Amino acid sequence: MRRHCREVIHRAGDFADVDMYNVFNIGRGRHGKYRETSVMKKKLNRRNSRAKFSRLAHANFDNTCNVVHPTFANGMQPENDDQARAEERNFIRRLARVYKKYGVPFRYLATGHRGEKSGRYNYHILVPGGVPVADIIAAWGLGRCNVDPLQFVESGINDLIKYIGRDADELDDDDGDDGADLSIWKKRYICSQGLRDTEPEYNNRVARKDMEYIASQVYEAGMISTDGKKFIAKRYPGYDVAEAFVTRSEVIGGTYVRLRLYKPDSPLLKWRKKINSRTLAKMLAGDGVGL
Repeated sequence: MRRHCREVIHRAGDFADVDMYNVFNIGRGRHGKYRETSVMKKKLNRRNSRAKFSRLAHANFDNTCNVVHPTFANGMQPENDDQARAEERNFIRRLARVYKKYGVPFRYLATGHRGEKSGRYNYHILVPGGVPVADIIAAWGLGRCNVDPLQFVESGINDLIKYIGRDADELDDDDGDDGADLSIWKKRYICSQGLRDTEPEYNNRVARKDMEYIASQVYEAGMISTDGKKFIAKRYPGYDVAEAFVTRSEVIGGTYVRLRLYKPDSPLLKWRKKINSRTLAKMLAGDGVGL
């Protein structure tokens, strides 16, 4: 059984996801063929679906856009998933008419969930800005509707995506999710036609020592050492690392590294720079602001 290391990069806007992992070439020897279990496939499909959702979100929406959270009032809850799907699609059609009224091109990326314990339905929909929030809320009309601007940090909007993409089978997931919702959509999300997706960049000539070095610098889920950050910044010019994760397979002994990169000069992060400079100014002026 031979193996080599592969790198896959997805660039979406001012962010990029990097996956590095071992690829095993298994012949007809005594090792036989390796097959994923149904549990492993389910977990992999879930992660791939969330990764696709994240790429679409970062490639098509920015800080001028909003996320809409409509919920149902008592007595207006859908009776089943079919009715819940119909209500979400009807709301999206009403939103499309609102955007057409103001001459703003409409696009969306949406999820829908049913609470595992409560049975209550709720939706989360990414939409462009440019129309009055009051009109978006009025288009719902079946209960409360919150509209929040998208706010980007070094990891983009992945915290939001992790929340709205959670599912009940992630209760014991090793990445710390504690979701308790059931997706009402087969692919976990729906979206408008024409959204840009990213083209993966493949590199099958990654030095295993480089991947193992990066893995060794991850000291906690999501956290990487200063030396590791410097190494990654040098390896990926123009990017800094926001998050890093390592998984080691107990089945075939492989290593899996995932990096979340961002461009430090991204205009989406200017608000953080302003806050940092203002805080620093107060510290230098002796206003009692500590670290």
